[in-house]
Amino acid sequence: MNLMRTVNPAARTGAASIGRSSNPQLDNNERRAAQEAVRLAVEEVAIMPLFQRKSIWATRAGLRMEARMDDCAVAVGVFAVKP
Repeated sequence: MNLMRTVNPAARTGAASIGRSSNPQLDNNERRAAQEAVRLAVEEVAIMPLFQRKSIWATRAGLRMEARMDDCAVAVGVFAVKP
């Protein structure tokens, strides 16, 4: 669903909405009508999914990495773990 939601950092939604599509009707149907929301998005061609990326991150012992909603890996997201 995050591919089609309106970008809203406070609500942590729409991070994957590259085209910045925005449709309040789609946003309001989040859980109870997910299939209907997808149908609406397909009808108005809000997205054209070509692939779905899966990201796998690893760190060495003693470090932890905070995943970002935009799937970017940045050094400022890596922290030392206190023993």
